[in-house]
Amino acid sequence: MRNGGASNARRRVAGARWTGLLVCGLFGCDDAAVQQGPAESSDVTSLRTASRLIPVSEFRSDDFGELVDFAAGPKGSAVAYDILGDQVYQLSGDNQVRPVGRSGQGPGEYWGVNGIAVSGESDVAIRSMDGRMIVLSSDGRLKSEWRFSTSLMHDRKLVFNADGTLSVLVELAPQPAPFRSGTLGVVRLDQRGTVLDTLGPFETPWDGEEAATLPNQPRKHVEWSPAGVAVAAVSSRGQLVLSPALGRGDTVAFDVEEVGYSPEEMRAWSAHAEWLRGRVGASASIPVPPPTKPAFLRIIPSRTGEFWVQLPTASGDVAPHWSPTRGGAPAVPEFLAPLRFLVLDSQGRWVADLVGPAGYEPVGASGDTLWAYRRGALGVFSVVRLVAEGG
Repeated sequence: MRNGGASNARRRVAGARWTGLLVCGLFGCDDAAVQQGPAESSDVTSLRTASRLIPVSEFRSDDFGELVDFAAGPKGSAVAYDILGDQVYQLSGDNQVRPVGRSGQGPGEYWGVNGIAVSGESDVAIRSMDGRMIVLSSDGRLKSEWRFSTSLMHDRKLVFNADGTLSVLVELAPQPAPFRSGTLGVVRLDQRGTVLDTLGPFETPWDGEEAATLPNQPRKHVEWSPAGVAVAAVSSRGQLVLSPALGRGDTVAFDVEEVGYSPEEMRAWSAHAEWLRGRVGASASIPVPPPTKPAFLRIIPSRTGEFWVQLPTASGDVAPHWSPTRGGAPAVPEFLAPLRFLVLDSQGRWVADLVGPAGYEPVGASGDTLWAYRRGALGVFSVVRLVAEGG
């Protein structure tokens, strides 16, 4: 990317303010909040009239083991990888769970998975840990398979682009220090495994500011959209740099509302940071927790081309499964907070402001659907489909 950064005209996104909805009071924050509902319409235009996220279906952990990879698909579907069973599953819009392919080292079989993606035709791309890329049709038939560079095996994300090519988000330069972000870019390939181009590094005018990989510290974010656009940002600022594959970056700004930590959260974060400083022996790499939450928490590129920017909200109770210590060390704090999103299109224009119930960890989006992980009491794990509704 040629970084146009601060020299480009800024576009302030309208509508990024909320009216203080009590989300748990509207939707509830317990198991009863999840109700069976119809499959999503995948209608992106419905996002423009939506104001809230409603849980409509839930897939519990007795349907699978431990999910470590996830990708949203069309028509309210998704695919997920269960590391315990070495099995990829499709979660359908009509609330069915079925296996996709099988474990093994033969043609079309995968042996460990480090990246999955879904196309608009529901083809599934699987990056197998033995150095193969596999593309299966929605009914599990082998469409293509090739070996790829082992350096791509350990990189972060796999994306099915709108034009049918595949992209891998890669680390172009290693992280400079513990808990620091490396320099990221994208390698784009066709479905025969030919490398088409390498894009990046994706930079922002604020890359020189303090950035870490810890959740409560300012972090460098880089995401790649199936529409062929990268977004780069530092979470201490309400600004994003959008960079088309064949164009210059443009800076988009949005309103930032400061959200503080509760006293219980701050105590837990301080204890965890103090423990980490003792472990790594480099206190400068783990600064004191800031008094307010980052300007945004994460950016989720939608399969249909939008960017879902999760904004912070005030936290309530601790998560039902959380314990103050794990393995004798202070645990990473987990407090329940309502969902809050600003949705932008691939050119940075406003699409929607959305709120939703507490207790969800967003992992994927497609059309008017958000997918999220949820852990209940006793560590019961589930995947929940939420749909944007309301005017």
